[in-house]
Amino acid sequence: MARRLMRTLILLTAVCFIAASDVVPFTIVDGAEIPEPLGGLAGDPEAGRVLYFDRERVRCHICHGSPGGPGVEGNAGGLQAPDLTGLADRRTEGALRLWIVAPHLLAPGTEMPAYYALGGRMEATDPLYGGPLLTAQEVEDLVAWLMGLKGG
Repeated sequence: MARRLMRTLILLTAVCFIAASDVVPFTIVDGAEIPEPLGGLAGDPEAGRVLYFDRERVRCHICHGSPGGPGVEGNAGGLQAPDLTGLADRRTEGALRLWIVAPHLLAPGTEMPAYYALGGRMEATDPLYGGPLLTAQEVEDLVAWLMGLKGG
């Protein structure tokens, strides 16, 4: 029993170390935004759009719907989250980044997951087991696409 516990602790420590190496530090300013891109990375809006509609990993469209139109699940404003049409007119890039990274800081009790928190990937077959749901690049891709959602 003690040997099994020790192996489990060693494995968990290794997983946390590997996963932590995939997370870059960031600064939250005034509890309202992460003004600088994660890792200084530039986002790709097209990659962000693909990620937004990804049915396996992120599933943003399930709750938020399809900005400017009906959601994939047939709902115009999302199942339980705000419609994101015109989002870039209402939020700064840094505020959007914080919503994706740590939404609980802005809305305690929200059902939106923290996409850049350790422990998000918990499938045993995932090579990034224990890491965040999104990489820093994917966060920036999603922010880039969301910043293009202007009112119209």
